Amino acid sequence: MSDRFTLLGVGALVVVVSTAACSNSCSNSNSSSNSDNRQLAPPGAVTKLEIEINGGFAFIPSPNDKTLNIAYLNSVRVQEGSQVVCNVPQVGTELWVERGIVDDYEGTEPLPGMRLFDLDGAQLKFPKLESADIPLKTPRKSWQPNPLKPANHADPAWGDLQYVPRIADHVGLTDRKIKPGWRNHPNVNGFMALKGGTLEGLTPSNPIAELAQFEFKVAGVSQGLVSGTDRAIYRVDVPDDKIEIIFTGAKHGYKRLVLKPNSANEAVRLRLTGLHAMNAPPKDGDELTDFCAFHTLLEPPVDSSKYVRIYYKAPPLPSNGVAMPSPGFFCDPNMF
Repeated sequence: MSDRFTLLGVGALVVVVSTAACSNSCSNSNSSSNSDNRQLAPPGAVTKLEIEINGGFAFIPSPNDKTLNIAYLNSVRVQEGSQVVCNVPQVGTELWVERGIVDDYEGTEPLPGMRLFDLDGAQLKFPKLESADIPLKTPRKSWQPNPLKPANHADPAWGDLQYVPRIADHVGLTDRKIKPGWRNHPNVNGFMALKGGTLEGLTPSNPIAELAQFEFKVAGVSQGLVSGTDRAIYRVDVPDDKIEIIFTGAKHGYKRLVLKPNSANEAVRLRLTGLHAMNAPPKDGDELTDFCAFHTLLEPPVDSSKYVRIYYKAPPLPSNGVAMPSPGFFCDPNMF
């Protein structure tokens, strides 16, 4: 749901970790012939993994198997009769290796420049998490958030996932569940599966939106005016001396990526970004229309008259008279 310009900003221009540390297997390859050379980790080895998540993702916890799925969508167009009731064009999803050393790579295309992976069609899994028994924690208070608005940027209240919207929180929709076959739903482009670990909220990606609030309405009736965020952080200790990622179905041919920390006790850090279209910045009272797409993944089906709709409520004008977020903000995620 966004253009590269809006969320990646200049950060992608200052990466100083060279990919030269990658072995010769980092060239494109159609096989995993180097798998016989993979070394076992020392006993008790642990690597910290952090993933910052920005944008309109579907957070789908699966408590039974302790797995957090983070799904990204295709373009969504819903028509009721002759009327289009939801139209969300998608730009794409990217995974950036923000911190860490590329130790190994396999794929039908070369390792992407700037370690920035286009995840079109990709399903990602982390084998060492799959085989571990790590609790999954997704701390979240029920509607309405408390406090309704965090006091400031440093307020620890942002860490509670209460500021990530959830359709099923709202009147008339509390019985809605994610469709059992959501992985194969035509509106789902791909997903990342993370077994165990902790997901927490972060302050919004835009400082103006941090000061703003958002009004939730169902069938035209206000459900409250609260803060909201488009960012979250996932953390886990991976039982290995490296982070291995397996890609399935990636349209750019990625197969396997292995990362090691830059130094001992430092986390490997990734950034998962849902890209935004370069639309005009929202004005006070504008609806954040991209949110409608998440309703298509629910059952029983949701008629558009019952959609949860979110409206941007601008903060008081500063002295320069300007108080609006950047064009790419705000593409809300949704908790299922």
